Amino acid sequence: MNARAASSPYIFSGLLKCGLCGNNFTLVSGTARSCRSGRYGCPFQAARGICKNSRLVARDVLEKDLLAKLQRDVLSDAAVDDVLDPVGQDIGKRFAALGGEMEGMRRRKKDPESELTNLSRVWTEWTR
Repeated sequence: MNARAASSPYIFSGLLKCGLCGNNFTLVSGTARSCRSGRYGCPFQAARGICKNSRLVARDVLEKDLLAKLQRDVLSDAAVDDVLDPVGQDIGKRFAALGGEMEGMRRRKKDPESELTNLSRVWTEWTR
């Protein structure tokens, strides 16, 4: 996507592709304030006439339909589960690995504790 499409106030401008020439669909008509709804189309056809795809789709219809489909398909329980299940498994593996690390830390902690106990005992005997 080019910078111009990324900064466009129209959500799908530059994200849709022309089926004939592959150029990014943009709003090609009805962008004036007086127009109720612009129309998405191939700018190579609208501005240059070099693409034969003259199909125009009303902005309000296209955006409503595509957003509804995205919400239905991408935010569905199955899609969310497809993303969250591997994340949950990875977190479980990391917690399991932490359990092993914690046991090692507990063992290492015992060495200085027993050394401190011995030093305390030796100090007490020496200072008597």
